[in-house]
Amino acid sequence: AVRRAFTLLELLVVIVLLVVVVSVFLPASENVRRAGGRIRCKQGLQQIAQACLQYRDLHGHFPPGTVPGANRPPDERLSYLVLLLPHLESEAVFQTFDRSAAWDAEPNRKALDGKTPWYRFECNEWSGTTQGYEARRRLPLNVGYTVYTTYVGVAGVGADAAARPADAPGIGMLGYDRTLTAEQIKDGLSNTALILEAGYEVGPWLRGGRSTVRPLDPDAGPLTGPGAAFSGTHIRDRSFFRGRTSDGFHVLTADGSVRNVQDDIRPEVLTALATVAGGEELPAAW
Repeated sequence: AVRRAFTLLELLVVIVLLVVVVSVFLPASENVRRAGGRIRCKQGLQQIAQACLQYRDLHGHFPPGTVPGANRPPDERLSYLVLLLPHLESEAVFQTFDRSAAWDAEPNRKALDGKTPWYRFECNEWSGTTQGYEARRRLPLNVGYTVYTTYVGVAGVGADAAARPADAPGIGMLGYDRTLTAEQIKDGLSNTALILEAGYEVGPWLRGGRSTVRPLDPDAGPLTGPGAAFSGTHIRDRSFFRGRTSDGFHVLTADGSVRNVQDDIRPEVLTALATVAGGEELPAAW
């Protein structure tokens, strides 16, 4: 029998069907993979939450935004994440730091030689985003003391919130030189953000200042979205044709809970979460 060849029309139909199948199933499988990435990031943030609560129970207050004892500007000091190392099974590493020296001083770089406690401070899904790739590309070396963190402490509302004292209005959980007890969180631990994920302007996890503690400043522009102070950590492939779009970020509250919110969260809700004693009313399902 003579075999009939495909006509041009039949070939075009097959190609169209293949494109449709790819456009449906490829993003779906990628979304499943990325959902797993979000879960791992959430688990990492939950570990940090437990470390913060253990620090509070031991010292009677939440950690300051930078390691105390260094007569330096905040962005030259070690970050609050260093203070959490003893509560993250890294006591020996913590003891090797020179806490009076700059974050990138030789003793502090050597403190991390051959050790890997820092990867828990970076959301691995962020590493695969465009901004994650660009940030890594700018690193001279991807070593312990330079690895970026996506978990940024909340300083409060207003450009100078991180520098305000503990009795000032508009402050958040983490300030460069202040510490807060649970009793000072008048808005309630579950209604106050301790850490927000950030995918933009991130810096080394070891470094104090804006790398690891930053305010919400509505006067400076949008709080979330491309290039903003927070969000940009999780990306979802919506479809074969539309490409990647932002898919929200995690919020760690002072009671140790972690919630996922979308980039379109209302600014007034986010700023209410950022203060410890603002007295704002929050929607039940923020």
